[in-house]
Amino acid sequence: MAAAILHVLVTVSVFSVGRFGLVPSQFDRDGIGEFARDGNLFKGQANSLADFLTEGQVGSWVRNNTTLHVKVLSLDFAVMRPLVGSNILAAEPLNLFYYLAMLLLCFSLARVIAGRTTAWLAAAIVGVWPSLLLHTTQFVRDPLIIIAILALVLVLAQLLKQTYSWRSAATGGVIGTLAYFVIWRARQDMWPVVNAVIVLAVMLLLIRILRERKLLVWNVAVIALLCVLTIAIPRTRENPTPVVAVNSGPAVRRDSEPRFWGVIGVTRHLFIIEGRNKSGSMIDAEVEFFRLADVTKYIPRALEIGYLAPFPTMWFTPGYKVGLIGRLVGGVEMSLTYIIEALACVFIWRRRRHLDTWLMFLVTTTGVLALGMVVVNVGTLYRMRYSFWILMVIMAAGPLTSLGRREKSRPEANAGFASVPSERPLSA
Repeated sequence: MAAAILHVLVTVSVFSVGRFGLVPSQFDRDGIGEFARDGNLFKGQANSLADFLTEGQVGSWVRNNTTLHVKVLSLDFAVMRPLVGSNILAAEPLNLFYYLAMLLLCFSLARVIAGRTTAWLAAAIVGVWPSLLLHTTQFVRDPLIIIAILALVLVLAQLLKQTYSWRSAATGGVIGTLAYFVIWRARQDMWPVVNAVIVLAVMLLLIRILRERKLLVWNVAVIALLCVLTIAIPRTRENPTPVVAVNSGPAVRRDSEPRFWGVIGVTRHLFIIEGRNKSGSMIDAEVEFFRLADVTKYIPRALEIGYLAPFPTMWFTPGYKVGLIGRLVGGVEMSLTYIIEALACVFIWRRRRHLDTWLMFLVTTTGVLALGMVVVNVGTLYRMRYSFWILMVIMAAGPLTSLGRREKSRPEANAGFASVPSERPLSA
């Protein structure tokens, strides 16, 4: 209830700032922020789909080739638009659901990994994180992606921690399938990351089976289902047109159906084109991949960008969309993120023998590496990293919880020591 009230108050505040023109350079009259400017596109698409629904053209709504989150948003618009108009207030019922589902999944995953107390702390940190909370008031699809990734990681973590019965296997299979469907329909460029995560989970489950010397039948059934989904779900991502790019050497033509490393290069090139003349916060925009060696050499730099960007040199310069205040807020958040990452390292070291810990580490590293490889716009990277940042928060909450317990037990120990009768003085 507290989280729900907080979200409603923040959404109403953001809408009021936009409607009354208090910060016109950052929020328009509908409450859409410059940091989520693609919300204007999604709002227009949702309005068109909502018109189909209100006019009874359900078939046109079904056949429309838009992302899943726009279709879901149009359902919300069909009900709320006559009451409040096409603004962020109309999307608040859906955004509130996303926000609470995200916190619930964060809590559930943290409880599986590190216990209930840690789960409360992790959910609280995620719930009040300023930029994430602000993004959940907009028309962006990131909250839906976060929910899907957290749900998938939760299923995989339970595979490594629990012994499934047929009922729990059925539940895990349904949740995993829904998470797959959401990622496939909402952000298909995340598919290579999902495939890598499943492969890693298979390896970790195999290690558990070898450790326990017991075939976990229902656990294996769930991971087998997820493996089948990675193969069976069609790849409908549009192939980009062949690109001719010029590096320091001769021109190199990318094929319309490139290999895996070529897909990375093409995806990065498209991000560069999209961000050019639209963003003032590009990192390594001059770097492109034409060979497997180019991709391999860039891995350390990609990890640096994925984990540490925006760098301190960017905190005190005005942003293209968010201005100086936005950059300063981002700097404060990144300072705290560095602490979170350090605490996550402590958690990994303390629990290095636990397979679920390795799952969290490998999923986080895979995600930030993929983002650092292809995303050159800092703002876009910041938004897309939230799913993996939440995993780092869950790991960081563990050492924070143990530190709090240690501090709490210290006064009690001192009080107990003081209450012990001292030895009789010599004068007695």
